[in-house]
Amino acid sequence: MQKSTKSVMAYQCDWCGNTTESFIVTGEYKHFCRYQTPGHPPTKDCMQDYLDDLKKNPIIPLPNTIYKSDFYS
Repeated sequence: MQKSTKSVMAYQCDWCGNTTESFIVTGEYKHFCRYQTPGHPPTKDCMQDYLDDLKKNPIIPLPNTIYKSDFYS
Protein backbone atom coordinates (compact mmCIF):
# COMPACT_ATOMS: atom_id res chain seq x y z
CA MET A 1 0.00 0.00 0.00
CA GLN A 2 1.45 3.34 -1.05
CA LYS A 3 1.25 6.40 1.10
CA SER A 4 -0.19 9.42 -0.70
CA THR A 5 1.95 12.53 -0.79
CA LYS A 6 0.67 15.84 0.49
CA SER A 7 1.49 18.96 -1.43
CA VAL A 8 2.79 21.88 0.60
CA MET A 9 2.34 25.40 -0.73
CA ALA A 10 5.22 27.72 0.02
CA TYR A 11 5.48 31.23 -1.40
CA GLN A 12 8.16 33.88 -1.36
CA CYS A 13 7.20 36.94 0.66
CA ASP A 14 6.94 40.08 -1.49
CA TRP A 15 8.15 42.25 1.40
CA CYS A 16 11.06 40.42 3.07
CA GLY A 17 11.90 37.78 0.43
CA ASN A 18 11.71 34.72 2.73
CA THR A 19 10.03 31.53 1.55
CA THR A 20 7.25 30.55 3.94
CA GLU A 21 4.29 28.22 4.33
CA SER A 22 2.45 30.67 6.60
CA PHE A 23 1.31 33.50 4.34
CA ILE A 24 -1.44 36.01 3.53
CA VAL A 25 -2.56 36.95 0.00
CA THR A 26 -3.90 40.42 -0.84
CA GLY A 27 -6.33 41.42 -3.56
CA GLU A 28 -3.33 42.37 -5.72
CA TYR A 29 -2.03 38.75 -5.39
CA LYS A 30 0.90 39.81 -3.25
CA HIS A 31 2.08 37.21 -0.72
CA PHE A 32 3.19 38.23 2.78
CA CYS A 33 4.48 36.02 5.59
CA ARG A 34 2.67 36.05 8.92
CA TYR A 35 3.73 33.98 11.91
CA GLN A 36 1.10 33.93 14.64
CA THR A 37 0.12 31.65 17.50
CA PRO A 38 -3.67 31.58 17.96
CA GLY A 39 -4.69 33.91 20.78
CA HIS A 40 -1.47 35.95 20.65
CA PRO A 41 -0.32 38.88 18.48
CA PRO A 42 1.78 37.92 15.44
CA THR A 43 5.52 37.60 15.93
CA LYS A 44 6.18 38.59 12.32
CA ASP A 45 3.65 40.36 10.09
CA CYS A 46 5.11 41.60 6.82
CA MET A 47 1.73 42.77 5.49
CA GLN A 48 1.36 45.22 8.39
CA ASP A 49 4.88 46.51 7.72
CA TYR A 50 3.96 46.93 4.04
CA LEU A 51 0.77 48.85 4.91
CA ASP A 52 2.62 51.07 7.40
CA ASP A 53 5.18 51.89 4.70
CA LEU A 54 2.39 52.76 2.24
CA LYS A 55 0.93 55.21 4.75
CA LYS A 56 4.31 56.95 5.04
CA ASN A 57 4.96 56.98 1.27
CA PRO A 58 1.60 56.82 -0.55
CA ILE A 59 1.63 55.65 -4.16
CA ILE A 60 -1.93 56.76 -4.93
CA PRO A 61 -2.27 60.55 -5.06
CA LEU A 62 -4.28 62.08 -2.25
CA PRO A 63 -7.69 63.53 -3.21
CA ASN A 64 -8.10 67.29 -3.70
CA THR A 65 -4.45 67.88 -4.56
CA ILE A 66 -3.16 69.81 -7.55
CA TYR A 67 -0.29 68.36 -9.54
CA LYS A 68 1.83 70.39 -11.92
CA SER A 69 2.82 68.66 -15.11
CA ASP A 70 5.01 69.67 -18.06
CA PHE A 71 2.20 68.55 -20.36
CA TYR A 72 -0.12 71.38 -19.27
CA SER A 73 2.53 74.12 -19.04
